[in-house]
Amino acid sequence: MLFDVRTYTLHPGTLKKQLDLYEQYGFEVQTRHLGKPFAFLLPETGNINSFTHIWRYEDAGDREQRRTAMKADPGWQHYLKLTAEAGRLLANRLTECGKYNVCLLEAGPRDWHPMIHIPAGFM
Repeated sequence: MLFDVRTYTLHPGTLKKQLDLYEQYGFEVQTRHLGKPFAFLLPETGNINSFTHIWRYEDAGDREQRRTAMKADPGWQHYLKLTAEAGRLLANRLTECGKYNVCLLEAGPRDWHPMIHIPAGFM
């Protein structure tokens, strides 16, 4: 199992705009290729101008195949153009899950954005 943790850092004050763009143009095309995200996280403290997606793949080959198909999709290319204009920076890391289980817990107030489905967990 391979987890792709992707954290997007945004220009201050653009988080809502980015989430609206993702909801309108990015979510459907991304989930069509990658499946549902393992987690979609917004911060309450720290860098509040960021959000994190966690995607789950069988292995590196599965990730490469699905991401290549998504990158070739004209809908995804259009979404990337729109988000680039709004400003964003990506940092990602890959984590392989082997012997140990991963558990992600989130607590806090009611989710305010319809694209967020937390708490999420995997055991």
